[in-house]
Amino acid sequence: MASGGSAGSDGGAACEGATDCDDGDPCTADLCLIDGSCTTSPKCAEPLACCDGTCAQCCDDADCSDGVSCTADSCVAGVCVSIPENAACTDDEYCSPTGDCIAREACEVDADCDDGNPCTEGACEDGLCQFDFCNDTALCCPAAGGCIEAECCLDADCNDGLTCTVDSCNVGDCESVPVECADGTQCFEASGSPSCLECLSEADCDDAVACTENVCLEGVCQYPDACAEALVCDLGSGDCQEPPSCNEPADCDDDNPCSEAVCDNGTCAYSTCAGDGKLCCEDGCATECCDDSDCDDAVTCTKNECTSEGTCRFVADDSSCNQDRPEGALERSCHETQGCVECVSADDCDGLELSPCQTPVCDQGQCSATGGCGALQHCCAEGCISVLLACQG
Repeated sequence: MASGGSAGSDGGAACEGATDCDDGDPCTADLCLIDGSCTTSPKCAEPLACCDGTCAQCCDDADCSDGVSCTADSCVAGVCVSIPENAACTDDEYCSPTGDCIAREACEVDADCDDGNPCTEGACEDGLCQFDFCNDTALCCPAAGGCIEAECCLDADCNDGLTCTVDSCNVGDCESVPVECADGTQCFEASGSPSCLECLSEADCDDAVACTENVCLEGVCQYPDACAEALVCDLGSGDCQEPPSCNEPADCDDDNPCSEAVCDNGTCAYSTCAGDGKLCCEDGCATECCDDSDCDDAVTCTKNECTSEGTCRFVADDSSCNQDRPEGALERSCHETQGCVECVSADDCDGLELSPCQTPVCDQGQCSATGGCGALQHCCAEGCISVLLACQG
């Protein structure tokens, strides 16, 4: 059954890593923010459903309905499939995938029977047209020309159930490749997101300094001072010590770019990045990131960049979407949330080869085709026309 989390905080529970924020819902991605509070967000982006932690077009048959009464709608491996069943119509009708039960047209030869659907085969039987859908071992792939013996038609047909792989359909075969991460980061299956992180919990972080606390904040290891309030951590020795005395702030320099020192009534006092809800980097405090590896929007075709201001920036890279594409495939572009797509709407599918009776559709970022002539029509070069009229030319 489909379920999913809603964006927002869980109430600000204190955390040291994402594992502290687990809300028990497999359909949410849980994260520990820089300020030490938990946040959750839906694991699956619309229009996908979340099926016990796996993102798919559907979770069960109840999620699939094409609105045609004579088709059998089912959910197969997370993808909706609708198969016409002529038996659901009367003897003088056939099931059209787009037009429901349609009266069988009169014919003399097989060539008279063309409903414009590449996934049906027309035949003239006893003077009436009969249309049969793809056999049980073939898939209906309009963009590939009709019924083909293949594992998949679209990338959406492929899902190995793993978070940290990128699934795609390559010339009818499903392929799954691991998410590529920069050195020092990895994709954690338990995170529920294909993002590259430095850590998932405090157990993944250790600076080997006894007086610091190992914390995982927004997937980045941080090591704030763990000493009592009146003491300071000496990073060299790992001991908690009395703060030094001072006459001016310069006397309090501890060579730590992530602490700001003041001289307060003759005693050094230090404020840290963690206290301000920021990350500690080699050159000081930052709002979101220390380097590029701290930024990941989980979109494979964007370049993840950490700006000089310590904020993340994601730049679309269209070139990465067209590497190793099969000959004749439509060109893809990088969408900021959907990743590599052939289309955002049907208007982007101009390069798709169609019959005169097909129209392009954009299905989850990939171009496909739909079509079929209505009752008492057949498909000609000029499109769907009445069976009472002959095709021209």
